[in-house]
Amino acid sequence: MPWKGIKSKLPALVKAAALAILLGCVLSPLAQAKSEDLDPKSQISPEELENLPEIRARAYKLKVARRSNSNRVYLFEDIENAHPKIGRILLLKKAGEPVMAFRLIKLYEDKKQVAGKRVRRYKGYKQLRAGDTYQGYEKVGDVAILPHTAQDKADLKELEGGGNAPSFDSELDSKTDTDEGEEKTADPSLMEEDEEDVDRWLSLTAEEVFPIDTTYHGLTAQFGYLRNFDVESLGTYFAGGGIRYGLTLGRMLFLRKSNIQDTITVEGGVFLYKVLNYRGSGDSFTVLPLIGTVRYNLLLGENFTLFGYGGYMKNRVIQNGTEDLESAAILSSGMPAIGGGIMFRAGPHWHIRIDAGLDMIGAGLVLRF
Repeated sequence: MPWKGIKSKLPALVKAAALAILLGCVLSPLAQAKSEDLDPKSQISPEELENLPEIRARAYKLKVARRSNSNRVYLFEDIENAHPKIGRILLLKKAGEPVMAFRLIKLYEDKKQVAGKRVRRYKGYKQLRAGDTYQGYEKVGDVAILPHTAQDKADLKELEGGGNAPSFDSELDSKTDTDEGEEKTADPSLMEEDEEDVDRWLSLTAEEVFPIDTTYHGLTAQFGYLRNFDVESLGTYFAGGGIRYGLTLGRMLFLRKSNIQDTITVEGGVFLYKVLNYRGSGDSFTVLPLIGTVRYNLLLGENFTLFGYGGYMKNRVIQNGTEDLESAAILSSGMPAIGGGIMFRAGPHWHIRIDAGLDMIGAGLVLRF
């Protein structure tokens, strides 16, 4: 009979039903707990959310220096010497719009620089470009000194060494607005750390070398001996001084290594010196040399540079004390400006420069910006 078949299978059906009920009782709380973990705000009442304390933050400007290959640790220049605190959360904004959030992990007081580990990226910003300036908002509270991971240590070592750091491409969907109207309160969502590296493939691509010198302009104050001619039209030198302005037009033309690179610079200078007793006692001339050159620079690391230059120097007599037209004509000479020299790093933006050439032998101080 059919009943006998069902009766014979009844113990097995009861066992299956009991097992299903037991699994349901166990899995239901686990699923509920998992759902609550995915949505932390579900554990907080609306009243508690409304009563959360405001986050105090201080604002200052930061300039991007470079980033690590993993695109997770960035090095910033502390433009306003604000002395950020290690462990704090830093939000970068552009025109009041959030760009990226970092946790500060190391401070370089001697260089006025700070390193930050990226904890959040906002829509439209994959990476930051070298030289860009942002308004930074440092969360004053909740200081947390966290241990460095192996990746953090590798990124910091890479940035401190200055080598194998990638150039900043145009992958960033940059938004070049002003920084007016910035808010003074940081975003509470900064505490939601996003450790997923969307651009993990960057570490698998060919390494790009970061430029040793990222500046474009140079202003030199220089003193030395400038070449001209005596009354017999023989070459001689007169003591004087002046300034030069240089503009870098190209980098890594032939050399693209982390510790040796080259650049090309166009440079113009104006100098001044006085000539006394040129042809006889009592005469005087004021000479204004104008020098235009193209300079090829060989950078051997950040602290030492060799260079060679070529161009033209034109001397102009701007004051003739005795109306001696013949002597003024000799001194108003023109000649090639050819030579070379060296530069030593003396500070974050300063170099000591020494020139030895046909047009001039001298030394001076260079400001790079």
